Amino acid sequence: MALVSLNCPNCGGSLKMEDTMDKGFCMYCGTSFLVKDEIQRVKVEHSGSVNLNLNREREIKNLLIRAEQKITEYEMSSNAEFANSTIKDETYESIMKDYIEKAFDIEPNFPKALELKQRLISVKAEKIDKAKAAAKAAKIEQIRFSNKLGFGCIIVVLVFFFLLVALLNQCGR
Repeated sequence: MALVSLNCPNCGGSLKMEDTMDKGFCMYCGTSFLVKDEIQRVKVEHSGSVNLNLNREREIKNLLIRAEQKITEYEMSSNAEFANSTIKDETYESIMKDYIEKAFDIEPNFPKALELKQRLISVKAEKIDKAKAAAKAAKIEQIRFSNKLGFGCIIVVLVFFFLLVALLNQCGR
């Protein structure tokens, strides 16, 4: 276990990480990255040889790390927010366009990208189902309230009618 000096792949901030860590986190910009890939990148830079596949794979993995974080945030967001949003779900569209589709542009059949795309689609379908169920429950509650209100009005009218009849009987005596 050794401490290595790295630079953030996003902002270039100077970082110290243990070489046994899987993921690193930049304290300056918040970017997550794979420590082993950054160590390899530093080795490539110092050796003078360029391995384009390594750089592209690292780029894909970083995109997918961010996609996974965003999908988790999307899963945790309240269904009330989702139900009140526009029909076109901007969070879903953003994750798909900014992370998953970019990964597919680099490598069309990257397994983790396919997995995350399916997870994102499932999360959106679940949110739609929950939003529909919540809207249906709200509608049922509205109908129940209207029925209670209507029943209350009928009772008031009947009481008024009986009082009127009683008053008329009193006046007639």
